[in-house]
Amino acid sequence: MKDITVSQKILSKYKQLQQALEVAEDGDSIRLEQGLYKGIFTIDKSITITGIGHKDEVILQGSIHIKNTAVTSVSNLTIQDGKTGVLVEEDSSITLTGCDINRMKSSAVTVRKGSRAALREVIMQRNHHAVLCDGKVSLLYCALSKQRDVQVKLTNNGRMVLKHSHIFQGAKEAVTLLDTSQMMMEDCSVYGHAGPQPQISVNEHTSLSVTSSTVYEGEAGGITVIGGRLLVKDSELYRNHQQQILLVDCEALIKNSYLHSGDIGCNVQDGTILKVEQTRFVAHLQAQLRVNGGQVKAKQCSILSGNGNAVLISSSGEAVLSDSEVAGHHLPQVCVSEQGNILIERCAIHHGEHYGVWLTEQSSATILQSNVYQHQQIQIVVAEQSFLEMDATSVYEGYENGLHLLEESKAHITNCEFARHGHEFPQVIIRRADPTFVNCTLQESASNGMWFIEEAKGRVENCRFIQHGLAQLEITEGSTPVITGAAILEGGDCAIHIHEAGPYIENCSYTDNTASIILEGDCPAEIIGEGAEALSDYAEQKREAAERLANMDEKTMERLQKSQELAEKEAKTAEIVGLVEELERRLGKGY
Repeated sequence: MKDITVSQKILSKYKQLQQALEVAEDGDSIRLEQGLYKGIFTIDKSITITGIGHKDEVILQGSIHIKNTAVTSVSNLTIQDGKTGVLVEEDSSITLTGCDINRMKSSAVTVRKGSRAALREVIMQRNHHAVLCDGKVSLLYCALSKQRDVQVKLTNNGRMVLKHSHIFQGAKEAVTLLDTSQMMMEDCSVYGHAGPQPQISVNEHTSLSVTSSTVYEGEAGGITVIGGRLLVKDSELYRNHQQQILLVDCEALIKNSYLHSGDIGCNVQDGTILKVEQTRFVAHLQAQLRVNGGQVKAKQCSILSGNGNAVLISSSGEAVLSDSEVAGHHLPQVCVSEQGNILIERCAIHHGEHYGVWLTEQSSATILQSNVYQHQQIQIVVAEQSFLEMDATSVYEGYENGLHLLEESKAHITNCEFARHGHEFPQVIIRRADPTFVNCTLQESASNGMWFIEEAKGRVENCRFIQHGLAQLEITEGSTPVITGAAILEGGDCAIHIHEAGPYIENCSYTDNTASIILEGDCPAEIIGEGAEALSDYAEQKREAAERLANMDEKTMERLQKSQELAEKEAKTAEIVGLVEELERRLGKGY
C-alpha cells in the first residue's frame, strides 16, 4: 500500500491522474492537489482518491468509471462537464464523499445492476439527471438541484436509501421509481419541481417509504403512486398543486403526518387500499380526502378548515372514519355519492358552512357513537334513494334542520338524540322517504320535532318528543307513518298535528302539551290507545263544518243576489246622470 501524489507543480512525478491510476495497485491512495484534470478515468482497482485543499480547486473535467469489482473511495473534489460524472459498473462499488458533480450531459451518478454506491455530503446540480440506479445506492447529507430531467430515477430492481438530504428545483420530477425498484427516504425535503409530472412518481411493482420528510411546492402534485406501495410517516406535504398525494390501484399507509394548503389533500382512485392514522388534513381548496372507487380506513385523524369537502366519496368508493374530527368546511363536510359507502364511528363532525353529512345517488352511511353539530345548513341529508344507519349519535345545535330524508331514501336510526335546531326548521323532515326511528329523543327546539310530508312513510317506535314550539309531530300531504309507543311531552302547539294524512298511531302518551292530537282536512288516520278520542272529535268537527258550509252557501247566495240588484240600480242611476249632463251641455251651447 502506497500513497501517490498527483500535482501539476513542475517537479511533481505525477502531473496527471491517469499516470497515477496506471501505476496504482489495490489498496493504494492517490492524493490530488489543486488543478484541472481532464479525461475519462477508468478505475478497475480498489483504491482511494482524495482531493487536497478546497474541493472547488480540485476539478475533474470528464468522468470516473468504476469496473471489474473495484471498491473505490473518492472524496473532496469536483467533477464537471462530462457525460456521466461517476459510472459504477456491475459488481463494483464506490464511496463518494464531499464532492460536487455538475453540468453532466447524462447523469451525475449512474449505478448499474449488481453495483453499489454510497454518497455522503455530495452536491449534484445542473446535470441531466442526478442519479440513475439499477443497483444499490445510499445518499446521506446530499443536495440535488436544478437537473434538466428527472433528478433521481430507479429502474430494474434498483434500491436507494436517502437520508438527511434535499432534492429541489428540478425542471421535471424529483424521483421516479420503475420496474420493482424501492426507495427509503428519511429526514429529507423534496420541493419546487416544475413540469407536468408530480414531484415523486411511484409506479407498478415499486415501493416508497417517506419518513420525517417534507414534500412541497410541486407544480403538478406531491406524490403519485400507480400500482405500487407507499408509506408516509411523520411527514409533511403542502402547497403541491393538483393533489398532494394521488393513489391509483395501490396500497398505502399515511401515519402521523400533516397535509395542508394544497388543491386536494389525498386523492384515492380505483383499486387503492389506504390506511390513514393520526394524520391532519388542513386548508385544501378542494376535497381534503377524496375517495373515487378505492377503499380508505382513517382513524384518529383531524380534517379541518377546507374550502371544499372534508371527505368526498364517489364511484362506489368506501371509507371508514373512526375516532376523528371533521370541522370548518365550506361544502358538505362528508359527501357520499354514486353508490359510495362510509362508516363513521366515534367522530365529531361540526361547525361546517354547509351540510355535515350528505348522502346522494344511492349511497349509504353508518354513523355510530358520534356527534354532529353546529352546521350552517342541514346537518345530515339523505337523498336520491340513499340509506342511513345511525346509532347512539347526537345531532344538535344546527342553524337549519338536523336530519332531512327525501327522494325515496331509507334510514334505520336507533338510540339517537336530536336537539336545539333553527327556529324555523323542524329537527327531522321526512319527505317521500321511509325511515325507522327506534328509542330516539327529539327535544328543545322552536319548530317541529319531526315532520312527515309529501306521502312520506316510516316507523317511529318508543321515541320521546320534548319541548317543541310547534307540533311535536307534524304529519301532512298524504303521509302514512306508523307511530307507536311514543312519549310526547311539553309541546307548544300540540303533540301531533295531522293534515290531509293517514298515520297509524298506537299506544302513545301525551303529557303537558297545549293539545294532544289535531286532525285537519281529509285524514284517514287510525289511533289506538290514548288520544283515540281525537278521531271522534274530528268526525264531529267535520259534521259541524259541513253544516256551516251549507248554511254559508245559502247566505252567500242571498248576499250575491242583493249585491247584483244594487249594482244594477247604480248602473241605471249613472246612465241617467250621464244623459242629464249631456243635455245640459248642449243647452248651454244653444243647440
